[in-house]
Amino acid sequence: MLRDMIPLFFAEDMGASVAEQLGQSVSGSGLGLMGSLFQRILSTRYPKYSTLISSPHWAERVDDYVRALKSSDVPLACKRGRDKWRAEGDLASKVFGTGRMNLTGGTFEGLENLLTISSTGRNAPIEVEFRIHPLEHEIADLICSERCSPDKKLKIEGKECWWVPETDLLPIIQTSGYTVEELKKIVEIGTSRGTFDTTVHKGERVLYCKPIDPDQMRRQLQDKLDDLSKELEEFHKLPDFRSKFDVEAAAKEIAVVQDEAEYDRLVTKLNKEFEQLHQRFPGYFDRLEEGLRWPETTCKWQPASLPVRAR
Repeated sequence: MLRDMIPLFFAEDMGASVAEQLGQSVSGSGLGLMGSLFQRILSTRYPKYSTLISSPHWAERVDDYVRALKSSDVPLACKRGRDKWRAEGDLASKVFGTGRMNLTGGTFEGLENLLTISSTGRNAPIEVEFRIHPLEHEIADLICSERCSPDKKLKIEGKECWWVPETDLLPIIQTSGYTVEELKKIVEIGTSRGTFDTTVHKGERVLYCKPIDPDQMRRQLQDKLDDLSKELEEFHKLPDFRSKFDVEAAAKEIAVVQDEAEYDRLVTKLNKEFEQLHQRFPGYFDRLEEGLRWPETTCKWQPASLPVRAR
């Protein structure tokens, strides 16, 4: 049928006719017009569709993305799109499992719904902005929605979790345009990012979300900040000590923490300050030792120069 339609798209008035039927202009002519037309029809039929099939090797690129999401070198806040990930040296290549030239040369082109990669120069750090895919977000909303009645709670690691059978996702792809292969990759992306997780319940595979306890996270962060504040007080007793860390500002950030991404970001921030403080210890001990050591010019005992006591 498509072969029979090709001559129609080469007709001179085909573009104008299509624009009139759709009520909007369509670019291209011949085969280009065919592609533009089908793209317009599909976007109208499936407005929420955000493709992963951007190239013949799209599955391999998504696997590289999943590898990065599983890496402990990438903070959770970055994986969830809260902060950009700034990778020094060859760290980004190691995390994604591909060379720097591939990363900055467009290997993820067409997957801007998952990430963008940039660098200001050949030896400059690579900046990666991770993004949560729209379908991944929709699945998480489905799991945690009110449609899941209280009697559907599942206890995992001592916590009551909302869950849905994986088969409940099939109606989504039937109305949104995604293929089964794309759905499987999105589920893998979501579990690798920690947006949701999977397990087997009563013989079927299910997706679930763990509940978040913001109060507990805030308490743990405040305890850590209190310890850091005490150390800073002691360090301020040392000569020439300076610190730009703002305890009050950190306390305000802790007071509004609502999820794991913010918790992880602040834990990383506090731990970094602890490390910087402890790295100063050797320097201060060296200076203390130097200050206690008597300079040779301070006390030179010269017996010959002492006065002789009269007998």
